[in-house]
Amino acid sequence: MQFYVISPIFLFPLYWFPSIGVAMIAVMWGVHVGVTGWQWAIRDGGSTVSDQDLFTDIYIKPWARIGPYLVGLLLAFILHKKYKIKNMLVRSLMWILAIGLIVVCVYLPYDSTKEGGVASSSWNAGQRAAFETLSRSAWAIGLGWIVYAANNNCGGPIGDILSWCGWAPLSRLTYAAYLIHLVIMDSDAKNMHSLIDINHYELYKHNIAYVVMSYVIGALLHLLLEAPIMALEKIIFPMKRK
Repeated sequence: MQFYVISPIFLFPLYWFPSIGVAMIAVMWGVHVGVTGWQWAIRDGGSTVSDQDLFTDIYIKPWARIGPYLVGLLLAFILHKKYKIKNMLVRSLMWILAIGLIVVCVYLPYDSTKEGGVASSSWNAGQRAAFETLSRSAWAIGLGWIVYAANNNCGGPIGDILSWCGWAPLSRLTYAAYLIHLVIMDSDAKNMHSLIDINHYELYKHNIAYVVMSYVIGALLHLLLEAPIMALEKIIFPMKRK
C-alpha cells in the first residue's frame, strides 16, 4: 500500500520526463540495494528461521521490498509506451536472461541449505546479503520479460499458455488469494499439536492445500468486497468510451 501511495512520485516524471523518471527509479533502487544489503550483512548471514527478528527488522520492511515494485513500474511504462523489441537476437538473449534469473532464484538457495538445513545457512554474510538483496528484483525482471513478451507477440508457446482465456477467472482472484494466503499458512502452523516429518509428500500436501484454500477464501473475499467496490467505482467514475 505504501508503494501504491508514493508511485505518483515516479509515474509523473516517467510520463512527462521519461529520462528523469527512469533516473529516479534507478536511484531509489540503488538506495534499496544499499540499505537492504547493509542490514543483511551486519546480521552475519542468518535466516528468518534461526533469527526471528530478521522477519520484523528486514524481511517485511518496505525498503527491503520495493525492488520488484520499481521493476514493475518500469515494465508498466514500457508497455504503456508500446516499445517494441524487433531484433530476434535481443529477444533470444532476453529469454535466456529471464529464464536464467528465475532458475537461479529458485535453485541457488539449495547451496546454502544442503548441509545444515534452512536454520543453518552455509553462506557467509556477504553471500546471504547479496542473494537476499538482489534475488527479488531478479525474479521480477525474469517474470517482467515474460509479461512483456506475452504482450508483444514474442512469447512463443509460453505466451500462448499465459494468454489462454481459461486463466481469466483465476486472475480475478489472484489479489485476494495473495492477501489471505499468509494468514492460512500462519494459522495452520500455529494449530499444529505435534511435529511433522518433512518429506516431499508432506510438502506437496500442505502447499496444494494452501493454494486451494487461498483461492476458495479469496473467491469469497472477491465476491463480498472486491467486486462490489469495483462496481461502485465504475458507477462513481464512469469510463469515457472513445
